[in-house]
Amino acid sequence: MSTLGERVKKERIKLGMTQDELAKKAGYSSRTSINKIENGRPASLKVVHKLAEALNVSEWYLLGSCDAEDTTSYEEIKDKIKQMRTYDYANGITDNFINYLRCHIWQVEEVSDDVDNGKEITEEKYFVVTNENGVSIKLTQEELDELDKKTSEYVETLILNEFKKKLGL
Repeated sequence: MSTLGERVKKERIKLGMTQDELAKKAGYSSRTSINKIENGRPASLKVVHKLAEALNVSEWYLLGSCDAEDTTSYEEIKDKIKQMRTYDYANGITDNFINYLRCHIWQVEEVSDDVDNGKEITEEKYFVVTNENGVSIKLTQEELDELDKKTSEYVETLILNEFKKKLGL
């Protein structure tokens, strides 16, 4: 897996940008910081966020959280986050949750089967989620939506608890 610096350099070159141009786009006055990051210096999450936005890629991709190259642009992610804030779970699954699972070494495959209930044949959609050891589970749209909702609630609780610890509450 490549490093943050390697990914920044790869995306910068892919966009035809110089270090100076990336520095300016990310809010730096010179290319020095970009050069140091590309040569292996660690970066804060705030810096990774600025670089992701300037390179129009996800922070997950820059940080190497995905084994495969994340092709979701930063603008698409911002739009999806806005959609998630008003997301109605009755209307279906978010692509972000599937991407989240895939970035954490889970494979997600959407599958359709014809179901004969005796009166008519209908198409039933479900998802097969497989972990790195090949263990699979079949989930309906509703089950995957509920898992998405529970995961979001759990992460929000963890973050809130961290804030409380830091504030001494």
